[in-house]
Amino acid sequence: MTKNDSLLLFFCLFFFVGQAQESDLRIGQWKSHLPYQAGKWVTQSETHIYYASPFSIFTIDKTDNSVDFISKVDGLSEVGVDKIQYNEVSETLVIIYDNNNIDLVKPDGVVNINDIRNNTSIVGDRTIYAILIEGNAAFLSTGFGIVKLNLEREEFEFTTFTGLPVLDMTVYNGYFYAATEEGIYRAINDGSVNLADFGNWELQARAEGFPPIYSSNAVANHHGRLYLDVDGTLFQYDGSQLTEIHQEAGFEIQFLEAGTEHLLAGFSKIQDGNGKVLAFKADGSFTNSGQDCVNRPRNAIELADGTIWYGDVFRGVRSSKILGNKCNRANYASPYSHNSSEILVTSDKVYVASGGVASNQTALNRVDGVFTLEDGRWSRFSRDNVPLFLEEDIDRDFYRLAVHPLDQRLFVGTFWGGLVEYDGENFKVYTEENSSLQGATGDAARERVGGLAFDTENNLWMSNHLAPRPISVLKNDGTWKNFNVPSKNLLQVAIDNNGYKWFVSANEGVLVFDDNGTIDNEADDRFRVFTPANSALETRVINCLEVDLDGDVWVGTAEGPVIFDCGANVFDNCEGFKRIVDQDGFGAFLLETENIQTIAVDGANRKWLGTNNGLFIQSPTGEEQIAFFNTTNSPLFDNTIIDIAINQETGEAFIGTNNGILSLRGDATLGGNFNRADAYAFPNPVRPEYDGPIAIKGLASNANVKITDVSGRLIFETTALGGQAIWDGKSFDGRRASTGVYLVFSTTSSNFEAPNTVVAKILFIN
Repeated sequence: MTKNDSLLLFFCLFFFVGQAQESDLRIGQWKSHLPYQAGKWVTQSETHIYYASPFSIFTIDKTDNSVDFISKVDGLSEVGVDKIQYNEVSETLVIIYDNNNIDLVKPDGVVNINDIRNNTSIVGDRTIYAILIEGNAAFLSTGFGIVKLNLEREEFEFTTFTGLPVLDMTVYNGYFYAATEEGIYRAINDGSVNLADFGNWELQARAEGFPPIYSSNAVANHHGRLYLDVDGTLFQYDGSQLTEIHQEAGFEIQFLEAGTEHLLAGFSKIQDGNGKVLAFKADGSFTNSGQDCVNRPRNAIELADGTIWYGDVFRGVRSSKILGNKCNRANYASPYSHNSSEILVTSDKVYVASGGVASNQTALNRVDGVFTLEDGRWSRFSRDNVPLFLEEDIDRDFYRLAVHPLDQRLFVGTFWGGLVEYDGENFKVYTEENSSLQGATGDAARERVGGLAFDTENNLWMSNHLAPRPISVLKNDGTWKNFNVPSKNLLQVAIDNNGYKWFVSANEGVLVFDDNGTIDNEADDRFRVFTPANSALETRVINCLEVDLDGDVWVGTAEGPVIFDCGANVFDNCEGFKRIVDQDGFGAFLLETENIQTIAVDGANRKWLGTNNGLFIQSPTGEEQIAFFNTTNSPLFDNTIIDIAINQETGEAFIGTNNGILSLRGDATLGGNFNRADAYAFPNPVRPEYDGPIAIKGLASNANVKITDVSGRLIFETTALGGQAIWDGKSFDGRRASTGVYLVFSTTSSNFEAPNTVVAKILFIN
């Protein structure tokens, strides 16, 4: 090894150790945080079990039970998976979504087939009820007929319009059999007839041994025998004679699945929809395979070792052996549900409140609790694991979050029964009995907390929705105080740089309150209510507010954002304003047609505005659009954005949507007044295969950054986004940097002749 090689190896080791402490996301990379608490449909390949969760897919390795998760972030076209089926011949996983969109997941990528979803000529029911795998094709049983999808050519071969829904299909003795509400239809499968012509399909009735009038939900070919549902009873058919196998009183057949050894029959109770799965042998004997393992099964599969895995809409991924019927339930580390009302990020944790409030300010009665992400794993507390919540009747609609700035105690405001305090070990509940919180007018049993915020003195301020005195504060010394203001319908609260408390006043406007630094002296308190009559607000529908890094208050309304930059003059001549931006050469108000649901501010003071139509990222003033994301151009699960919270240390933004949470690592972090001693670059070293952004983190806010080679030749210059600068790895001439070490200089002054110092070194390897 040469001296230069040794030096290069040293740099690689040195820089790699520094990088290992960084986030697992690259800048611009998305990550899903979906719930994997239920597997509602299951299929298998030779090596894996595939489950459809309500929002995405996960796979279980048959060898070691390791789990992989696949979502829209990983290339799927949608959320809302309905059913799946694996084809061994073409190595394709067929995914059917709730909206009848189709994905084909192949070894080399995902192919989307959206013809059924988008075909407006199909009138009526487009539901895809079942998938039959035959050769290299998938036959889809749909609300309008039968569709053959060639999985190799990735195209439809024919459609049989039946005029009635087809609920299931199978192949037996050279015939296709299709289950419908009018009975079983069949057609020969030897190429002699046009299967697309429903006239070539004959109804099995009377002469074939079937009843004259009946309906059928399911058919299956198991070990050379045809099994079918006739009016809720399981029959076997040999081509000329029907033989009754089993009738389950009070139940109807939901599905039939051919297993390795057993025919799996899913039954649904007519009265309440609860179900069971029976496993039949060839002699007609059966075992209740899911006796303690199913609630509302949708399908099931049997593995070669006799294990049965169940697709069930209830929580838990379930499996059992035929003998003994012991049920194994798996719950994977993920959020408990897709619901979120507020997300809070600290330096090392993410909290999600899952409650909610309807547009008329009534509780949604969600009981999912609070989810916590720490060290890459999700956990949860709720009435299911904290008995105190049921004892105190505070078991639902955990709505707002705040963390004590010093000791990291978590406070959760509920829209059902007061405030919860959690110190990491013990819970405490505050209600009308032990605090200044009050019950809502007209709903006195409910102390509704609509917003939480700490001030600089570590006092916790909260809105007490519809209470007679609707502002309460838990002082840092543990005592309480409440205040009377004219607006009672208070929700979210934020505190500006002057210590003024800003409240969303639902269906009215915005309330600003000042206790004048004397919480216990109400004589010097003052307040002001902004409405369309006295401010730039053009609607009374106010959804959110946020204080930016300059101290300005951004208010999200149903007609775009309104900015209050009044500072200490908010109680005098302040009206706020709507930002005018250039739109196709004309002046227009910023996002004036958008319903702003939530606002977050990143380390560069840019505004992340969540709407009903996606996510807008605007420059600090709002005049320039940095990015726009929706379900079409990004992995967003839904265009309705509920909340956004940004980790200012890493730039990772957690985004709550109607269909679950995901995160995006942004390119800005929060900077300080000076460059930090531990400033560093990542990735580092920059390897030949890497072609993404290179970040220099730990800089002074909006610092000037210059990058030179070791000889001092300047090759790049930029301004930090908050406390982080981004380099594309290219010099001024657009060429990728050569192999070598590059020096990063940074200063808070525009005079580069007096730089702070070298703040980082970057190793390039080409």
